[in-house]
Amino acid sequence: MITPSQVAAWDGILARPEYCRMVERRHVAHQATANYLFTSGKPNRYNPRGIEALYCSEDQATAGAEADRYRNGATKQGVIFWIHPRAFVLDLGNPVTVDALELQNELYAPWRFALSPTKTQILGGAIAGQTRLGGIRFPSDAAREKGFVGYNLVLFKRSIAAPHWVMIKDDTGGELQRWP
Repeated sequence: MITPSQVAAWDGILARPEYCRMVERRHVAHQATANYLFTSGKPNRYNPRGIEALYCSEDQATAGAEADRYRNGATKQGVIFWIHPRAFVLDLGNPVTVDALELQNELYAPWRFALSPTKTQILGGAIAGQTRLGGIRFPSDAAREKGFVGYNLVLFKRSIAAPHWVMIKDDTGGELQRWP
């Protein structure tokens, strides 16, 4: 089992300056003030239940592939915005890291109906339990299914602590929302 103290000793890379997030308009339109950094605490590929995680993509094509996967063929109006993180992240795009963590067969493993946390969820839980690394960069399964290489980023709210941050900016570059 990976522990937060082990994670704190790992090397990370500095996250890129911006990432794309695409969500259904209904998730932000019904709120008096849009919460662009909303997290549900529901389980996902890199977070077990109860861990607040924000997922985004390195580019619009990958964000679109991820959004398509969840809309199940329905026509839905989407909102695109850009996330600006300042954090170190574990890079699962690096084969050396994947091999060291023995995740070769886990990156695209199903997680939705798992009876216990998957290896990637356990990894995410360990990263969420410390503040040296703020998240994980990982290959997109949705992009792979569409025939191209794309990467996502998951940021853990508990792991983002000063001097690191995650920010949403408006069209003029002004800050709309920020962790911490």
